[in-house]
Amino acid sequence: MAQPIVIADMTSTPDYQGTELGTTQWLAIAQDRIERFGHATGDTRWIHLDTERAARESPWKSTIADGYLLLSLVPVLLSQLIVLLGWSTAINTGVDRCEFAGVVTAGSRVRMGARLARARVLAGNGCRIGFDIWFEVEGSPTPACRARVNYAYFP
Repeated sequence: MAQPIVIADMTSTPDYQGTELGTTQWLAIAQDRIERFGHATGDTRWIHLDTERAARESPWKSTIADGYLLLSLVPVLLSQLIVLLGWSTAINTGVDRCEFAGVVTAGSRVRMGARLARARVLAGNGCRIGFDIWFEVEGSPTPACRARVNYAYFP
């Protein structure tokens, strides 16, 4: 993982369109994290929570993380890749073209890559940024998730 890109002024965010931000540090997706996410969201299907049944019946012989668990990690992982100075409030404004192409089995390690895909300055301060993100699974050629995540930042 390289040092995060620092953008000193929200008005300059369009200058960074197309910039590859790199990849984050590897993060282990432990069974405990999968279970806590499942209970928090009400998704208590056996494929996420029942390790014994998953070992017997799952095609992956393991429980798997919900794809939305990966998306929930985006804000904290983005902070490893980019620092935008001058904002005090950020809100997510949507996710476009989300695809869950691979699985994350319990105990796997993932990292997120990102590219600043689009940016525009908002009238009256602030900016909107769209990031193309992907989650790599260590040892797998297939990304577990690809999406464009959109945020609005305000001073």
